[in-house]
Amino acid sequence: MSEQVIEVNRKALLAAASAVDREEGRYAPQAVRIECDSPRARAVATDGRMMLVTDWDHEAVPEGTGALACNIPLRDVPQWVFARPRRGPKVPIFGISATDSPDNDAPAWRIRDYLNGSECVVPDYGRFPPWAEVWKAVVPPPDQRNEYRTMALRVDLLARLVKACHEIGAERVQLDMPLEVRDEKGGVRPLLVMASGEDGVTATGIIMPMTDD
Repeated sequence: MSEQVIEVNRKALLAAASAVDREEGRYAPQAVRIECDSPRARAVATDGRMMLVTDWDHEAVPEGTGALACNIPLRDVPQWVFARPRRGPKVPIFGISATDSPDNDAPAWRIRDYLNGSECVVPDYGRFPPWAEVWKAVVPPPDQRNEYRTMALRVDLLARLVKACHEIGAERVQLDMPLEVRDEKGGVRPLLVMASGEDGVTATGIIMPMTDD
């Protein structure tokens, strides 16, 4: 049987890994789950309080082979796996495939960097929260999101506001979203960002949503 390989987009992997908490807990594994069961593959990570799922195009898994899935522990991978990719025309891709474990008592995975030829073998993390059930329960399909109000925001503007809240030592940020993007006169209502930091310092900002016009 030919080797089954999950082709992993490094940018998607890095994005998912940003949700991993460095302090391991019962519901916060220091690992990223990677799986492929369709023409889309995905990476999943959680710290027990937030969950992040990224996905990318992937060749369909051959019929009858079943879904491919692995749990990659961050503590066991070399630094080059999570190094930020350089800008360039080539898509940064890893190949992950099953291999023999060094201690022969647990699944293991071989990670190959297609750009520079580096490779390593890491053990499977072995446990991961039932993310699929949580994700499906909390995030409804797009056609069932009647209870949600959607706003399209520029990432750079939102990131700068959150950074400002971090600078004052705020541990939480409050986001107030208007029920309707447009006001009675057709104007655009902003998203309100508020935070309380150290020494009584507070920060309040607004960000205008992106609109089709």
